Amino acid sequence: MKVSLIIVYYHAKEPLFACLDSLKAKIKFPHEVIVVDNDEKKTIDKEIKKSYPWVTYLKSPGNAGFGAGNNLGAHHAKGEYLFFLNPDTIVSQDILIPLVEFLQKNKKAAIVAPLLLDPQKKTYPLQGTSLLTPLRAIFSLSFINKFFPNNSISKKYLLKGWDKTKTKEVDVIPGTAFMIRKKIFAEVNGFDEHFFLYFEENDLCKRVKERGHKIFITPGAKLIHLWGKGGTQETKNINAIFAASRWYYFKKHYGFFPALLVQLVLSIRKVSILMVGVLVIAAILLFYRLSDLMIFIGDQGFFYISARDMLLSGYIPLVGITSSHVWLHQGPFWTYLLAGALWIGHFNPVSGAYLSSLIGLITVFLVYKIGSEMFSQRVGILASMLYSTLPLVVFFARMPYHTEPIALLTLLFFYALFIWTKGYRYGVPLIIFLLAVLYNFEISTFMLFPIFLIVLGYGIAKKTSWIKNILNKKIILLSLFAFLLPMIPMILYDIHHGYPQTIKFVVWIGYKIATIFGFPKIHPDAPGETYQTMLPFATEIVRRMVFYQNALFAWLFLGISFINLLVINIKHFKKRELLTPYSLLFLFFIIPAGFYVAEKTNSDAYWIVFFPTVAFMFALVFDQLMRLRYFFYPAASLLAILVTCNIVALFRTNFLMDPYDYGNTLSMRVNIAKQIVQQSHGQEYNLIVRGFGSQYPNVLMNYEYLTWWFGHGPSTHKEPLGFLISETLSSVSIHKEIAKKK
Repeated sequence: MKVSLIIVYYHAKEPLFACLDSLKAKIKFPHEVIVVDNDEKKTIDKEIKKSYPWVTYLKSPGNAGFGAGNNLGAHHAKGEYLFFLNPDTIVSQDILIPLVEFLQKNKKAAIVAPLLLDPQKKTYPLQGTSLLTPLRAIFSLSFINKFFPNNSISKKYLLKGWDKTKTKEVDVIPGTAFMIRKKIFAEVNGFDEHFFLYFEENDLCKRVKERGHKIFITPGAKLIHLWGKGGTQETKNINAIFAASRWYYFKKHYGFFPALLVQLVLSIRKVSILMVGVLVIAAILLFYRLSDLMIFIGDQGFFYISARDMLLSGYIPLVGITSSHVWLHQGPFWTYLLAGALWIGHFNPVSGAYLSSLIGLITVFLVYKIGSEMFSQRVGILASMLYSTLPLVVFFARMPYHTEPIALLTLLFFYALFIWTKGYRYGVPLIIFLLAVLYNFEISTFMLFPIFLIVLGYGIAKKTSWIKNILNKKIILLSLFAFLLPMIPMILYDIHHGYPQTIKFVVWIGYKIATIFGFPKIHPDAPGETYQTMLPFATEIVRRMVFYQNALFAWLFLGISFINLLVINIKHFKKRELLTPYSLLFLFFIIPAGFYVAEKTNSDAYWIVFFPTVAFMFALVFDQLMRLRYFFYPAASLLAILVTCNIVALFRTNFLMDPYDYGNTLSMRVNIAKQIVQQSHGQEYNLIVRGFGSQYPNVLMNYEYLTWWFGHGPSTHKEPLGFLISETLSSVSIHKEIAKKK
């Protein structure tokens, strides 16, 4: 017996049998064939014995890995030469003869490999490499080779351009197929079984070369390789396995620190560089001149004072600021988050802005991660790039207010629905938890609840597997706990205040829905808007959200994005694919839009839930264009123009502070607070506002906090000394008033 052919099988039945058929037809040289079954269960043993009785079948304990499977086959081999062969190969000639003859004529040769052909029998351009060193890995396997493919180190390692009609001495042969002297294989102790998959041939060839032997590829023997059909793609966690094998190879041969360096550099991919660039741009936009340009209105002052008092007194508030309906409060969660930031920042008001900007930066990254998983990596990159530069998104992310976490939580809710419909067992408890948390930050986010009901109704109608999990006792208890945990503060508040945050709110929602369908209004509630007043407000919001320079273009691009999403969904509906990431995205646009129109309230909070949705919709448009052969560069150019124009607009308008109706910056208000403290000369005083804004109870709370921070806040009692604060959109001033004695 001259040659033992060893094939390791894993989840590739058809390619294996095709390979065995070709061996039976073409190989006449004395040999044996050993098939090592690495499958978790026996699936081919009976077929092998029936159709290929001349094959020696070995069952490994399980999927022990490529190297371990080959070692098992080598242990039972009787041949003088071992020929390791992947199952996704086809023999078109008796290749054993030229390989054996080559080894017999070249005594210094330990390994020889055939030339690999594609299914069209064309030679693969890259075959064999030089020794894999840390330097060669960094220049050949990393992003460096993507940008500089003709660098000398990479060319030397990959052996580009060698004449495939002549025998070539190499340092490493492809692991697809090669012949080795059994004696030398035993001397180097075979394959290192620490490699589960990948880099085994690099390690084996390096050890063979270190013993002074030579390695060759010869065109005298040719083999067809059906790339990617050998069962490797069926292996779970394939990327993690590849990285682990790479790490082990370099650590084994070159030490810990070179291996660490290689791992770090090779983990950087083209998309990683793009994402780092997006995050850098986002960080600049979110943190630039926060201490000067931070927004700090009276309602923000409410949360600052509430958080301050919680830290100083230990009293934990159960609700936050009142909503536009004065009987209904926002939740207290922003107060809790803000208290942590103020504690770290020693009560500096900018601490809250750093917190909100950090939340914004995290959201940018999660837009990429979630977009990549739900749609594609390119959509994830595009969406994160757009999200990080949309002017209104940046504006609200820099604003330390209870609405800031809404975009992040909406994004997480979107993803939770997706993974639930993909079979995530704890999807319902997670969804309910996120809805409850959203409600605690901003009660208007209740409008997202119908999306959950729609998906739930679809699952019930279709009797899907992910709906059946809801009936599990553990899931029911977890769902109840997921709702009650975030609602504890509001429930405690309601016990002593007549249940406005829970029972009355649900009744009020029912009443509001009834009024939409013609039920007469019995209470004025908050002042409503008309469609005539809503359109200008919506136009201004869309302009600031999409394209600051032109409202018409902003509406046009939003309309095109919506139509594109609609067309994508129609295509899926025709295929009877009703619940997809695209249909979820459609719901996240159309449901909040319907609520905004029905509620007739010009509130910014109704628009923040759109931020992730709009970013994904825009990204899908650019993705569709980039798929077209001649539209990639025009689409990329349009994207660059949109992003650049919005960034320029942000800097030109001091991050929308100049024209925005929130008025003056923190630095201007800090100067006024300092003047008040200085001019009071230690006397007790009151803060006064007249005219515009005086109807709002929280209008001066920002100045109350700032003067307290500077060491002398206003009195809670009526004092002779007062400071009248007058604000316009571009200035703020104070007037000292002293009451006359009667």
